[in-house]
Amino acid sequence: MIIRFIFFIFLMFFLNACDDKKAVDDISDDLNDTKNQESYLSENLFAPFNLNLNNGKILTLKKTKTGFEFINNNKNIMFFFLTENCTPCNAQISLLNNLQERYKDDLDIIGIVLKAQNLDEFLKEMDIKFSISLNNESLLKHFDDITQIPFMILYHKNGDYFRHYRGIIAEEMLDKEILRME
Repeated sequence: MIIRFIFFIFLMFFLNACDDKKAVDDISDDLNDTKNQESYLSENLFAPFNLNLNNGKILTLKKTKTGFEFINNNKNIMFFFLTENCTPCNAQISLLNNLQERYKDDLDIIGIVLKAQNLDEFLKEMDIKFSISLNNESLLKHFDDITQIPFMILYHKNGDYFRHYRGIIAEEMLDKEILRME
């Protein structure tokens, strides 16, 4: 009986999304401030924009009705939204590292670190094996439904939306989902 109780507590802790409401609210406030500026009103949300990645690559995206067009990429893409101080996010990183290695020819995982305090130190500490976006503002304008982290979104290589996930997702489940995309 006590083992079941401990297991239940473990599941409740690790299968929930990060409860860092302040970080998510801060990001939402930043986006709302940006959306209220005149430059936002005149901005074409369907214009191409770049994500500069920590590995020196640049991913060019263009919003479409069904997702994004990935102009210089021919792989499926997973965006992984996280913060530095989110325990569930940190637990998800090792699972995503495994998936990135397993599907390196067919999948690019791109971490979107929200409100980074010391990104370089965080990347070293967590031993992240996938790409991290260094400029998230243009991408975040397209996502107003991020209310919990970790938050992951999968897109087909043609840019069409496939599926999104809130909270920690088991590696086996993500593995099956990635295989379904082929």
